[in-house]
Amino acid sequence: MTGELSPAKGDGERVRRLFEPPHGYAAPMRALLGFLVLVGSNAWADPRIGDRAPALGGLDLHGDAVACVPGHITLVDFSATWCGPCHAALAALLPLVGANVDLVVMDVGEDQATVQRAYADPTLPLSTRVALDVDGAAAKRWGQHRLPTTFVVDGSGVIRFINRGYGPGYGARIAQRVAALR
Repeated sequence: MTGELSPAKGDGERVRRLFEPPHGYAAPMRALLGFLVLVGSNAWADPRIGDRAPALGGLDLHGDAVACVPGHITLVDFSATWCGPCHAALAALLPLVGANVDLVVMDVGEDQATVQRAYADPTLPLSTRVALDVDGAAAKRWGQHRLPTTFVVDGSGVIRFINRGYGPGYGARIAQRVAALR
């Protein structure tokens, strides 16, 4: 009876083979395991204050690539033409734009013709760029979950402040962060 419960010689090899993927499947299984580890990590997490700013990746209304300018504070404002609070946020941001402070308005989910009609007014400061994020890819990279969402990015490309939504004190909060970086 005692011999029945103890493993026989060679059983270790048989057990190892039982849990080993079939021949030819080891590399895909390792890739799947790596993917599952990546998904479980924060590799796809929204950027936070102190993180490097993701690439904007959009094109402005003239078809030029949009990026944060090194050495400049960049206000990145995710917006939409139909969003009333977004218009209020833009009005609060415009006085901050000037020497070494740029504004990128990333319009999310709208076609170029709609955005061009909305921003046809040429009163935007020269360092303001309106960019298209038609498929929402930039919004996902940046962690935009509501409109407006505004990021303050310093001259070295690091996110220094994130404001999600619009409400009382919005303009003062952004102005305070910009002033601290000047």
